[in-house]
Amino acid sequence: MKIEQRKKEILKLVSIKLIDNKISFNYSNNMINAQEYFKLTIYSKGEIEIITNNYNKDFKFSGDNTVEHLLNVIDSIIFNY
Repeated sequence: MKIEQRKKEILKLVSIKLIDNKISFNYSNNMINAQEYFKLTIYSKGEIEIITNNYNKDFKFSGDNTVEHLLNVIDSIIFNY
């Protein structure tokens, strides 16, 4: 999958997860900011960084991590487990 297509897919799936959990967020230029929980940024080569607000860890993923793994990490951040 091309990097741009992968970015769009990740941003779409993360947005859907946030909407499904009734979590407000802002989107701009390959970044999702769910103010209460985290800021997710996808960089030009497909690397993903999640800076958390109320969780004890931040995350960096290479471009080859699965989307499922990323969504599981977001669940951990939102639901604190």
